[in-house]
Amino acid sequence: RDWVRAGVPVELEVTGRSARAAFKRADRDHFPVVVIVGDDELAQGTVTVKRLADGSQTPLTPDRVPGWWLEHVR
Repeated sequence: RDWVRAGVPVELEVTGRSARAAFKRADRDHFPVVVIVGDDELAQGTVTVKRLADGSQTPLTPDRVPGWWLEHVR
């Protein structure tokens, strides 16, 4: 699953800051979406794609993220 090769720009949040702080930073930096990979998602084999403009969330399997990105964001 190489999202970058598929055209999805990726930046990882690895500083250990809270999800709320990470979302604020992403919004401040004008990211259209964030992909959440938390304990629930790992247990289900999914990720959650969250649109920052309206807060809507879409659960996807990781292999579907590039197609979703191309269809909804790009």
